[in-house]
Amino acid sequence: MAGHYPVVSLIARQGERDAQGTLFGGGSDVVTDDFVVRVDLPIYQGEFVMAKTREASKLAKSAAFDRDAKTRSARRQARSAFLGINAAIQRVQALQEAIRHGEIALAARQEGYRSGLYTVVPVLDAERDLYSARRDHAQARYDYLLKSLLLSQAVGTLGESDLSFVERCVEPPAAVSAPLAAAALSGPAPTRPPPKPVTPAADPDQSSYPSDRQMYSGQPRDR
Repeated sequence: MAGHYPVVSLIARQGERDAQGTLFGGGSDVVTDDFVVRVDLPIYQGEFVMAKTREASKLAKSAAFDRDAKTRSARRQARSAFLGINAAIQRVQALQEAIRHGEIALAARQEGYRSGLYTVVPVLDAERDLYSARRDHAQARYDYLLKSLLLSQAVGTLGESDLSFVERCVEPPAAVSAPLAAAALSGPAPTRPPPKPVTPAADPDQSSYPSDRQMYSGQPRDR
């Protein structure tokens, strides 16, 4: 409705010109100051003012709807990322136990193979299960890092420290030795167990990555 109100404008102008004199002199600088007060009173403009008023009202409502939609979307993304982080932490912890049990099972199968109790098939199955658990563990760690970045983005705190933390976590691990069963399968199965115990292979995920205790302890990391 503001388009129907009178508009009062104050216009001020200042000018300066050089008045040329004659051969006998008389030239001077002329400075003029003008002040104008203008009043515009829209009486009838062919529904132009009403149309612009309706347009501005619709645009304001549309902007309000867009703001509410973006707010709901940000809340939904933050909630989804938060729940995803909790699920990823629980999955990582479960896969840690799976890796530990897999290492124990593989060592037992290797010992049984050397003792002549098992064939090569159980050893290979145990090794396959162990590396499957390690693969799933690495994927769960990746999911945790991704959800952490999504949560930081949703709440507007994503910064260089988050990217540095992810970079430290995804550094390539050190070179992994040959498969665990290579030594056990290189020759025929002995009839008596060897005197030295079998040492389980180290988890390549734990060689250069930050420990899972540091990642999932619930303590805030340094930024």
